[in-house]
Amino acid sequence: MKIPKTKIIIQLLLTLSTIVRQSLADSSKTKHLHLRGSYSHKDHSRLGPKPLIYDTDYGAFIDNIFALGLLENSHDLIDLRYVVTSGDYADLGSSCVGKYLGVTERLDIRVGKGEGSTRLLNSTLNEGNKTISTNVTSTLNEFCNQDGPKAEVDKDGVEEVAAMLERSDRDDWVYLLVGGASTLKTLIQNHPVAASKLSTLVVMAGDWCEYKKYPKLDVKSDAETDRAGSDEMNFILNSEKSPFELVYFAPTDIADKLKGHDYKKVLREARRKTDLVAEASYDFYKALSKASRDDQDFLMKLEAESYNPSFETPPMFGACAVMLLFQFLDHKSCRDRLSVYEFEGIRFNERKGEVLNTFTDIPRAAFSLSPEVFGKRPRSLPPECPFLRVDEYESKVKHILDPVNLRVEKKASFHVALGFVTHLAKESFYAEMAERMAGTYPIMKGKKAMTVKCYKKGKSFFKTYL
Repeated sequence: MKIPKTKIIIQLLLTLSTIVRQSLADSSKTKHLHLRGSYSHKDHSRLGPKPLIYDTDYGAFIDNIFALGLLENSHDLIDLRYVVTSGDYADLGSSCVGKYLGVTERLDIRVGKGEGSTRLLNSTLNEGNKTISTNVTSTLNEFCNQDGPKAEVDKDGVEEVAAMLERSDRDDWVYLLVGGASTLKTLIQNHPVAASKLSTLVVMAGDWCEYKKYPKLDVKSDAETDRAGSDEMNFILNSEKSPFELVYFAPTDIADKLKGHDYKKVLREARRKTDLVAEASYDFYKALSKASRDDQDFLMKLEAESYNPSFETPPMFGACAVMLLFQFLDHKSCRDRLSVYEFEGIRFNERKGEVLNTFTDIPRAAFSLSPEVFGKRPRSLPPECPFLRVDEYESKVKHILDPVNLRVEKKASFHVALGFVTHLAKESFYAEMAERMAGTYPIMKGKKAMTVKCYKKGKSFFKTYL
């Protein structure tokens, strides 16, 4: 019996429909298949939010409160999985992060105590500066341990992060470092398999720009002048040890405070209690500011006295590092706002002793260095960094990283944001930062998502430094 062509066609269409439905069902389970990024990471990467580990010196610095809030409210681009606290007050920091995650109802994000810095704060500051005191520690502990929801803190954050990475089937993890590098060094050194899952490193650190107030010294990096803090960062930047394919630096030069219309957005949502992150950020800011102002011996007392929670924030150092990351993750939607330069090598050195005692206005002891064999300078620099410092290091031998086995150093690629493309780009940068912190990004207008002002996609953001 001959089957009509129409029935055959209908049967084929039904079969095809079944195949398509099954395909869509399967794809929904793996809808994060990632096709961008380096070739070596395509097999186990995913399209969509990048899994991220946030390493922070949370607890002593106000801006870290807002950086955490920015990460929580940016789930369109990143998937915050773990917060590990490093530095001299890792216990206090992890406790406060646990409380923050509790009040923002993000108990799915884990938190743990990382490695404490091998360098005490008072060893890098001159005698005129103060360190954190028992009074402030007590005040913040009381605030962070109030009754209410709180994330459980892992006592050994390094081991927990390593176990999490080893269980993961992804190898495109992002590591955001705002603070000491001791935790990350331990992770890379003791857990190479877990560290191999890390693909991108974003660091808030470094000083490439020339400041008149800084002493112009002929600095050479060697084992005698380096301190532990620099050694940790240099270990991570060692191309033979580092698992990272992409390394981005957000220097302090690009950081500014949130104020005016931008900060009012955060305050409005916090006071209306319409966004848990905005509300928690404001409450934590007020608590840390009050504790700092009330204690004469607190390291951040001057910062707290300089910025009023009702009107503005301190410079957003950590949040700027987050926004630098977003520039690369969301590269299709906007023209790049940060001017990013490529370096073939970076090392850190610390000025100590007589230098710190003589130049009391130096805000930090660690300075970034470029290889001395590089002679070219960029033709143009952004206003935030009109001049590059001339301090260099010897790049032919790795006496900083491996004083026993001297080897020729491999070239690597590091990307440093030295400023903004234009003044309007800077305004847009901070407007988006505020919108995300306030929980109002993107702005919903009818059925369309209206984002803050964006620029048409331009040419590549990279400017070759060397």
